[in-house]
Amino acid sequence: MLTSRAGGSPLAALLGRYAVGDVVEFRPVAEGLLNRGYQVTTSEGRWFLKHYLDQTPRTIAFQHRVTARLRASGIPALPPLADRAGGTARSVGGRWFALFPWVEGCHRGGTELDTAECAALGALLGGVHATLRRMLPPVQQPLYAPAADARAS
Repeated sequence: MLTSRAGGSPLAALLGRYAVGDVVEFRPVAEGLLNRGYQVTTSEGRWFLKHYLDQTPRTIAFQHRVTARLRASGIPALPPLADRAGGTARSVGGRWFALFPWVEGCHRGGTELDTAECAALGALLGGVHATLRRMLPPVQQPLYAPAADARAS
Protein backbone atom coordinates (compact mmCIF):
# COMPACT_ATOMS: atom_id res chain seq x y z
CA MET A 1 0.00 0.00 0.00
CA LEU A 2 1.24 3.49 -0.78
CA THR A 3 1.78 5.79 2.15
CA SER A 4 2.55 9.49 2.46
CA ARG A 5 5.74 8.81 4.40
CA ALA A 6 8.79 9.02 2.19
CA GLY A 7 11.22 6.76 4.10
CA GLY A 8 11.24 3.14 2.98
CA SER A 9 7.73 3.15 1.55
CA PRO A 10 6.79 1.43 -1.70
CA LEU A 11 6.24 4.93 -3.10
CA ALA A 12 9.82 5.95 -2.36
CA ALA A 13 11.10 2.70 -3.86
CA LEU A 14 9.04 3.25 -7.02
CA LEU A 15 10.10 6.88 -7.42
CA GLY A 16 13.70 5.92 -6.73
CA ARG A 17 13.67 4.36 -10.20
CA TYR A 18 13.30 7.84 -11.69
CA ALA A 19 15.72 10.78 -11.69
CA VAL A 20 13.25 13.03 -9.85
CA GLY A 21 14.89 13.50 -6.46
CA ASP A 22 13.74 12.41 -3.03
CA VAL A 23 10.06 12.10 -2.12
CA VAL A 24 8.92 14.96 0.10
CA GLU A 25 5.16 14.44 0.02
CA PHE A 26 2.33 13.02 -2.01
CA ARG A 27 -1.39 13.36 -1.92
CA PRO A 28 -4.31 11.84 -3.81
CA VAL A 29 -5.79 13.81 -6.69
CA ALA A 30 -9.57 13.86 -6.33
CA GLU A 31 -10.38 14.24 -10.03
CA GLY A 32 -10.08 11.37 -12.44
CA LEU A 33 -12.30 8.86 -14.14
CA LEU A 34 -10.62 5.54 -14.85
CA ASN A 35 -7.56 5.37 -12.62
CA ARG A 36 -6.18 6.80 -9.40
CA GLY A 37 -3.81 9.72 -9.36
CA TYR A 38 -1.39 11.26 -6.89
CA GLN A 39 0.46 14.56 -6.83
CA VAL A 40 4.02 13.78 -5.80
CA THR A 41 6.40 16.47 -4.57
CA THR A 42 10.09 15.62 -4.64
CA SER A 43 13.27 17.58 -4.04
CA GLU A 44 13.30 18.21 -7.83
CA GLY A 45 9.70 19.29 -8.43
CA ARG A 46 6.13 18.03 -8.71
CA TRP A 47 4.90 15.00 -10.61
CA PHE A 48 1.70 13.10 -11.35
CA LEU A 49 1.77 9.43 -10.39
CA LYS A 50 -0.88 7.43 -12.23
CA HIS A 51 -2.09 4.17 -10.69
CA TYR A 52 -3.67 2.02 -13.41
CA LEU A 53 -6.63 0.06 -12.10
CA ASP A 54 -7.75 -2.25 -14.91
CA GLN A 55 -5.16 -2.13 -17.70
CA THR A 56 -2.67 -4.83 -18.56
CA PRO A 57 1.04 -4.04 -18.90
CA ARG A 58 0.69 -4.52 -22.67
CA THR A 59 -2.19 -2.02 -22.89
CA ILE A 60 -0.32 0.49 -20.73
CA ALA A 61 2.81 0.21 -22.90
CA PHE A 62 0.69 0.69 -26.04
CA GLN A 63 -0.95 3.81 -24.55
CA HIS A 64 2.47 5.22 -23.67
CA ARG A 65 3.87 4.61 -27.17
CA VAL A 66 0.83 6.21 -28.81
CA THR A 67 0.99 9.21 -26.46
CA ALA A 68 4.66 9.75 -27.34
CA ARG A 69 3.84 9.51 -31.06
CA LEU A 70 0.98 11.99 -30.67
CA ARG A 71 3.37 14.41 -28.97
CA ALA A 72 5.94 13.95 -31.75
CA SER A 73 3.17 14.70 -34.28
CA GLY A 74 2.45 18.07 -32.69
CA ILE A 75 -0.54 17.09 -30.54
CA PRO A 76 -0.17 18.53 -27.01
CA ALA A 77 -0.15 15.08 -25.39
CA LEU A 78 2.00 14.43 -22.34
CA PRO A 79 3.83 11.09 -22.37
CA PRO A 80 5.09 9.53 -19.14
CA LEU A 81 8.66 9.85 -17.95
CA ALA A 82 11.03 6.98 -18.59
CA ASP A 83 12.74 5.58 -15.52
CA ARG A 84 16.48 4.98 -15.24
CA ALA A 85 16.07 1.66 -17.09
CA GLY A 86 14.05 3.25 -19.90
CA GLY A 87 10.66 1.85 -18.87
CA THR A 88 7.55 4.00 -18.60
CA ALA A 89 5.46 1.76 -16.32
CA ARG A 90 6.41 -0.13 -13.18
CA SER A 91 4.69 -2.66 -10.99
CA VAL A 92 4.63 -2.37 -7.20
CA GLY A 93 2.88 -5.17 -5.37
CA GLY A 94 1.12 -6.23 -8.56
CA ARG A 95 -0.18 -2.71 -9.22
CA TRP A 96 0.96 -0.69 -12.23
CA PHE A 97 2.12 2.93 -12.10
CA ALA A 98 3.55 5.57 -14.42
CA LEU A 99 5.04 8.98 -13.63
CA PHE A 100 4.18 12.11 -15.60
CA PRO A 101 5.25 15.75 -15.37
CA TRP A 102 2.84 17.76 -13.23
CA VAL A 103 0.72 20.26 -15.16
CA GLU A 104 -1.15 23.00 -13.30
CA GLY A 105 -4.80 23.29 -14.14
CA CYS A 106 -8.24 22.16 -13.15
CA HIS A 107 -11.01 19.95 -14.48
CA ARG A 108 -13.73 21.95 -16.15
CA GLY A 109 -17.20 20.80 -17.00
CA GLY A 110 -18.61 21.35 -20.47
CA THR A 111 -20.99 24.02 -19.23
CA GLU A 112 -18.01 26.03 -17.95
CA LEU A 113 -16.61 26.48 -21.47
CA ASP A 114 -17.62 29.37 -23.69
CA THR A 115 -18.28 28.94 -27.42
CA ALA A 116 -14.71 29.77 -28.45
CA GLU A 117 -13.28 27.31 -25.91
CA CYS A 118 -15.68 24.61 -27.13
CA ALA A 119 -14.57 25.26 -30.71
CA ALA A 120 -10.89 25.06 -29.72
CA LEU A 121 -11.49 21.85 -27.79
CA GLY A 122 -13.40 20.36 -30.73
CA ALA A 123 -10.58 21.27 -33.12
CA LEU A 124 -8.05 19.66 -30.78
CA LEU A 125 -10.13 16.51 -30.47
CA GLY A 126 -10.52 16.39 -34.25
CA GLY A 127 -6.75 16.69 -34.59
CA VAL A 128 -6.23 13.83 -32.14
CA HIS A 129 -8.62 11.59 -34.09
CA ALA A 130 -7.11 12.50 -37.47
CA THR A 131 -3.58 11.85 -36.18
CA LEU A 132 -4.58 8.53 -34.61
CA ARG A 133 -6.26 7.49 -37.87
CA ARG A 134 -2.98 8.11 -39.73
CA MET A 135 -0.77 6.33 -37.21
CA LEU A 136 -2.83 3.29 -36.19
CA PRO A 137 -4.40 0.48 -38.20
CA PRO A 138 -8.20 0.37 -38.29
CA VAL A 139 -9.90 -1.51 -35.49
CA GLN A 140 -11.98 -4.42 -36.77
CA GLN A 141 -15.59 -4.01 -35.72
CA PRO A 142 -17.96 -6.99 -35.55
CA LEU A 143 -21.00 -6.69 -37.81
CA TYR A 144 -23.16 -8.71 -35.47
CA ALA A 145 -22.96 -10.87 -32.40
CA PRO A 146 -23.84 -14.46 -33.30
CA ALA A 147 -26.34 -16.16 -31.03
CA ALA A 148 -27.13 -19.85 -30.65
CA ASP A 149 -30.85 -19.06 -30.75
CA ALA A 150 -32.08 -16.45 -33.23
CA ARG A 151 -34.85 -15.47 -30.82
CA ALA A 152 -32.18 -14.54 -28.26
CA SER A 153 -30.55 -12.00 -30.56
